[in-house]
Amino acid sequence: MDAFSHSLSDTNPAASLSLKESLEKLNLQLASLYKAKTLATLAGSKLEGVEKDFFESNLVGQLEIVIGLGKWLQSCIYAKNAADNADWKTAQQYLGKALTAFDLIEHGKKLGSQGKWKGWYRGDKKMNTNAMKNRTEEVLNMLGEHL
Repeated sequence: MDAFSHSLSDTNPAASLSLKESLEKLNLQLASLYKAKTLATLAGSKLEGVEKDFFESNLVGQLEIVIGLGKWLQSCIYAKNAADNADWKTAQQYLGKALTAFDLIEHGKKLGSQGKWKGWYRGDKKMNTNAMKNRTEEVLNMLGEHL
């Protein structure tokens, strides 16, 4: 098992899967999550007031967070595959794409922190997306220095 896979092994219930198998499952999950988001957006457009706030905080926001995390992981796996083939430019592009996933994560956290849930993700340590983003930026910068 390579260092990247090993680093995920204690947080990944499918740790015995290869990156290829993990990516296949992740792509299926993301496709289903995108469908759920489309349906949630449609349903949410029919709600108002506190019902809409609750729905956005507890479904739409959570979907955006999970989709964003999935997009980040997907891009990191693609970057890892490119790096394994010494295709540093492609690895750099995928890490740049991984960083864009944090916009969706942050938007989801914002939706999930409205009304009585204000400040819910303040100081978030469970997902630690700030550290994820910082580390992704560090690796991207290291790649940029070597290209």
